Amino acid sequence: MFADVDPITCNLDPDAVEAAITPHTVAILPVHCFGRPCDTVRLAAIAERHGIPILYDAAHAFAVRKSGASVLREGTMSTLSFHATKVFSTCEGGAIVCRDKALKDRVTSLRNFGFIDQERTGMIGINGKMSEVHAAFGLLQLRHLSAALDRRGAIDDRYRRGLAGIPGLTIVPTGDDVLANHGYFPILVEDAYPLDRDGLHRVLTAKGIGARRYFYPLIVDMPAYRGLPAAAVSVPNARRIADRILCLPIFPDLTDDIVDGIVGTLRELVGDRKAA
Repeated sequence: MFADVDPITCNLDPDAVEAAITPHTVAILPVHCFGRPCDTVRLAAIAERHGIPILYDAAHAFAVRKSGASVLREGTMSTLSFHATKVFSTCEGGAIVCRDKALKDRVTSLRNFGFIDQERTGMIGINGKMSEVHAAFGLLQLRHLSAALDRRGAIDDRYRRGLAGIPGLTIVPTGDDVLANHGYFPILVEDAYPLDRDGLHRVLTAKGIGARRYFYPLIVDMPAYRGLPAAAVSVPNARRIADRILCLPIFPDLTDDIVDGIVGTLRELVGDRKAA
């Protein structure tokens, strides 16, 4: 069952989660969207009340901390993506983080064909292991991670200062007491802006600016889910965000001049030529 999101955080709304739980619910699957931590306290209380686990999709949340501690400590387990576009990459692959050794051993077996040892297969598994080449690439990436996160933070700050006060553009907040990884820079294109989101996306694309419409279209509208009972749910907040969201380029090698140029383009469209 899908549930709506909070209109500010873009994360699962705990009230909507609880309303969606049925006797058949076996887990809660929240996403730390754009790396902003979910309301883990309220979600934990719901999970405990209903006796079900929380499995966090933390694909965006590598190195993110809330109240001084890693968000990966939350829930029964957290899953990470090390895809090429993430703040930490092994080109492809990921990781699962959990506290429970029995669960860890089960996951280890499942990702290795279900093998228990060289002679026994205890369950039906997959071939989901990370190769040595990918792991070696990841180890090299770790050497540069601190500098990369610092640079991402500087770009984020430059965007925020440059875009402040533009009518019709809302910068999605990172949250209170959060050490962000600045993996994405999402903005919402509101009605007060001269162009709608898709119109702005076309302008930026024509200028060679690689902005992306995360997450669009909504998963409930995709052919694989359309018409299923799970997707027959009202998600007005998610739909509104999906129609307005635009992620601006952010990566460590992005120069200040290019950031200023992107900001300048967004300002020029409202007739404001203020410097970034």
